[in-house]
Amino acid sequence: MVNSQTWLDQNYPTNGTCIRVEDKENYGKTRDQIVNLDISNQNLEGALRLGSSFPNLKKMNASFNNLTSLGWDTLPVLEEIDESHNLLSGNGLSLPNSPTIKKLNFSYNKISGFYLDTPNLAYLDLTSNLFITLDLHITPNLVELKCSNNPISNLTLTQSSKLVLFDCLGVKFDKNNVASTPTSSPFSPSTSLFPT
Repeated sequence: MVNSQTWLDQNYPTNGTCIRVEDKENYGKTRDQIVNLDISNQNLEGALRLGSSFPNLKKMNASFNNLTSLGWDTLPVLEEIDESHNLLSGNGLSLPNSPTIKKLNFSYNKISGFYLDTPNLAYLDLTSNLFITLDLHITPNLVELKCSNNPISNLTLTQSSKLVLFDCLGVKFDKNNVASTPTSSPFSPSTSLFPT
């Protein structure tokens, strides 16, 4: 295992250029020139802080590592985060003031709660976590939601009327606050896939 912060600072120095030869897209670029950052499958562990030193970052892929947290001060144009298959846990996941984020993948972690301030969020994958309560009433632009394999007992989607894909197998809808589900989806409260 490699300390994630040490690895990031060595390969993408704050006051230098990317020295990671395998990253052909970013090799030789400074942090402020990087738009897509793929650090997946690097055997990274621990907490990773991006600070505000990647001001033009739009896509971040940190999947298939052993990260316990990911944080930043401000990433003003960030649109996509994939931190699936890591060790994120608890209810401390927070994405405050993130109006540009459109796609989040936090599947296959141990997250039990979060705070999202992501009004433009369109795609959310929380498959195989530990969510008991999932309140998405402030995500009016949500198009795709995946929340299968969670012990959800309280699911709120009141304002999420744009849903096209709704994959939440195993959730007992008779005990949830689902005001509407997508009409085009095969998954709805009246479908026999969800016995009462």
